[in-house]
Amino acid sequence: MIDDRDPNISYATTWVNVNNVTGAYKNTLKRSKTPNDTATLNFTGTSAWVRLSEAQNRGMAAIIIDGASKTVDTYGPPNSGVVWFGPYNVSAGSHTLVIKVIHTKNPRATDFNVALDAIRIYGGGPGGGGGGGTGTPGGPTKPPVNLLPEQIPIGSKDTLTINIGGGGVGGPSPTGGTTPAPGGTAQVRFGIKLYGVEKTPDIKVRLKVTDLVAQLTPAPSQSADTCQNPGPGQFFFKDITMSADSNGVYHPKDGTTFNILPGATTGTVSGGGWLTLSGVATGRIYSLAVKGEKHVSSIMVNNVVLNDGQASGQDFDWTAKPLQGGDVPDPSNNSLQDCIVNANDVSLVKSAIEKGGNDPANLNTADLDYNGVLNSADMAILTTTLSTKPDDE
Repeated sequence: MIDDRDPNISYATTWVNVNNVTGAYKNTLKRSKTPNDTATLNFTGTSAWVRLSEAQNRGMAAIIIDGASKTVDTYGPPNSGVVWFGPYNVSAGSHTLVIKVIHTKNPRATDFNVALDAIRIYGGGPGGGGGGGTGTPGGPTKPPVNLLPEQIPIGSKDTLTINIGGGGVGGPSPTGGTTPAPGGTAQVRFGIKLYGVEKTPDIKVRLKVTDLVAQLTPAPSQSADTCQNPGPGQFFFKDITMSADSNGVYHPKDGTTFNILPGATTGTVSGGGWLTLSGVATGRIYSLAVKGEKHVSSIMVNNVVLNDGQASGQDFDWTAKPLQGGDVPDPSNNSLQDCIVNANDVSLVKSAIEKGGNDPANLNTADLDYNGVLNSADMAILTTTLSTKPDDE
């Protein structure tokens, strides 16, 4: 593993040393928020991983190998720690890796900082020596992505892909292979947890898949209520039944059905908890968000390329980001959610607690810890959600 202080990494221009960082390799980071600052490593190998610090004051960075760039978002909730981004797969040989501060940030982020912790090279090492083999570094990782042609961030979330001399989609890629052409059907599996719960009954969630390029294209006229209906470039996989294991980790329940929008069709969870994302083109860039039956919608991963079938990297572990209770169903509006956590939710939970008892309608609205009792603990979960300003729609 190559530490951020390794002399093989060259920095330009205003990176500062950060010491005594719990969880970081050798307890150190290098940090900058100056636009176009870079950290550069020349290496020989076939795969690279970059470990960056995630926090509320972190911005976006470009990870560039031999001119092919991928934008990553290092914003995270409090105590996120360090995360590996990769693998960035390349042909065997000599390469140049650059981490660049692009001075762009997630709307929820408070600053533009990028903080490098470490780099890991497989099939070689820095400067053309050492190392070997392939693998995955220990610790939290972002889903694997192959390098794509140059990507330019548009706004705070979206990415526009421009092929420069690459023959277009399905043509040669910077890594010596081909960029997957849209087509085929992706499958995903994911594990989640719920914040603050005492019991873990089966629940239902919605997976929202957003095509970050198609979202930029004007869509046909449709309902403005994007909480209940997908917006431009979006697919909703609704009413997915989730079952928890003994550790409180929920996965899609084998053999259960779910609804798909647009199209009003249904799907079935296959063996092992895999969902077939019907209608979602492969080889494109997506964000994935999960919403619980009385929880805010949380963006779990951004800028992920979905490939055909049960591809490596499409079995997601999102347990480090528990779903937070707060967007409760409104019994006066067919128990619908509005995808906003605000005073209305406080009023609904307060009213249900004051009514007390074990009325199913009240429990359905306000029992945020799933213990069958309505009390101040449920209000505490909602208050926490409001105070942390999670990734809701």
